[in-house]
Amino acid sequence: MHKVKMLSKKVHILEKEVRILNMTMWQHTKDNGENQSVKLLKETVLKNELGLKKLTNFINSRFPTNKLGSYQHPGRSCSDIKKWSNETSLVDGEYWISLGRSKTMKTFCDMKSNGGGWTLVSSIVLQNSHGFDWSVTKDYNKISDFRGNKLVLSTQALGALRQQMPFKQLRFFCRKKIPGRTFDIATETNTLGENVIKYFTAKTNTLPKSCGSYYRLSDDNSVMAKDCQNWGYEAGKYIRGKWHHAGMPVDDRLYNHPAFSYLKGLWFVSHSARGRWECDDFYRHKGYIRSAGDFWKIFVR
Repeated sequence: MHKVKMLSKKVHILEKEVRILNMTMWQHTKDNGENQSVKLLKETVLKNELGLKKLTNFINSRFPTNKLGSYQHPGRSCSDIKKWSNETSLVDGEYWISLGRSKTMKTFCDMKSNGGGWTLVSSIVLQNSHGFDWSVTKDYNKISDFRGNKLVLSTQALGALRQQMPFKQLRFFCRKKIPGRTFDIATETNTLGENVIKYFTAKTNTLPKSCGSYYRLSDDNSVMAKDCQNWGYEAGKYIRGKWHHAGMPVDDRLYNHPAFSYLKGLWFVSHSARGRWECDDFYRHKGYIRSAGDFWKIFVR
């Protein structure tokens, strides 16, 4: 057991080095383009990644109960587990992660969609057609409470989580039985996508552009995702080609109109059981209804 702890400590040190090198390389590329310094950084990152992969595989093969994502050997995120695990077919489900000095916690990982490695950070699931009251949490450690089906992080909590888990993508995923459509999009790993993350982590109040900032996952058949030019509300006008609805509370950005196409479809979940619960539909549309199993989920990677 002592040997396992020592090896796990080495893994965490290497993980930290790889993350720092990746961030340094990204900044150098952003500032200076692809120069000799960036090439050297890439070589260093590759060597560290290979060393980390070999060490992780050794631990998993010699100590199978300590595989990455277990309680004994938690990952830093679902993406971290997906990247460094030697298992070829990880399944969707519960895994253990550890964030900085925070306690080791269980979280839900989507290991299949779009390459996998998605960490669930917010989840609302209807158990019946009546809805329920809920509130946002400002504690990112609450992501371990995903089983309660009313987990919603505030923008500040998501920002604090990003400091411990430097994710590069944000994914919005909702589905309603009626009208039977799925909205499933993820932010691009470009400047437009980064602007979206900054907005939904309360780092800026500038509404980000919608078109070019995200891509559709394979199960998306929504009206909204194909209509980015008609998103948003800003300066007293709809159809702005932007995420969100200006003037809404900062804490509620993730669930209060983060994305909507004017009069066509919205992502909106009211705090009240009596309020509006919309996923690519609109409460004024004929046939609007809520059903057991309808859900709104947000992932990061």
